[in-house]
Amino acid sequence: MKKEIRNFLGFFGASRPPAVPIAWDLRQLQYAQIHFGMDGEDVLLRQIFKFRLAEGKPGRYADIGCAAPVHISNTYLLYAHGWRGIGVDANPEWTGPWAEARPDDVFENVGVGQAPGTAYWFRHPKNVGMSRIVPTNTAPAPEFTGPGTAVRIERLDNLFSRHFPDGILDVLSIDIEGAERDALKSNDWRRWRPGVIIMEAHGFTFDQPRHEPAVAYLYEQGYRLTDKIGANVVLRPA
Repeated sequence: MKKEIRNFLGFFGASRPPAVPIAWDLRQLQYAQIHFGMDGEDVLLRQIFKFRLAEGKPGRYADIGCAAPVHISNTYLLYAHGWRGIGVDANPEWTGPWAEARPDDVFENVGVGQAPGTAYWFRHPKNVGMSRIVPTNTAPAPEFTGPGTAVRIERLDNLFSRHFPDGILDVLSIDIEGAERDALKSNDWRRWRPGVIIMEAHGFTFDQPRHEPAVAYLYEQGYRLTDKIGANVVLRPA
């Protein structure tokens, strides 16, 4: 029974039973909203595209730095609604889980940046989400242990040419631990202009939004900030 309780609470975002038990009225669960993103980012995306989803119109996404196919995913809820796209991550451990959980998507085990070539992926010992890609096979900080794993670096425009040759891309989700601006600069913005960009931006502040380098770069490409949720900002074409 304890395992079932943990699974049930985990479904609603709690990692363990609270000190004071929650008085669930199971009749009310029909009003609960399911989400898979860390802070409900996917619920926000569902709200943005609610009319298209209601009409059953599919869309496309590119999930850069996607990590797990379901857990803390900004795009799995869209996948469940019939949308399709690509997941891109330098961690080779996600290849199998993506093939199993999202067989209609394409998973690319690559890193993204302006300069194609080879770099090295170092797994963080405590939090795989904080893993890093560096240009040489030298640990980026003392807490990382080597050697790193060689990984191919591709530009966004190359990836998009392969998977979205018609230029249609509705959502770009990007979370690559501070390398977002470098990756964004590898896109051809005349050809691919996602309708929504959701991006991790830990340095963002409302007082000076353009002080965050990736946000400032997107403003230069004609995007404007529309929402902030958790560690993510949302931008759309002006």
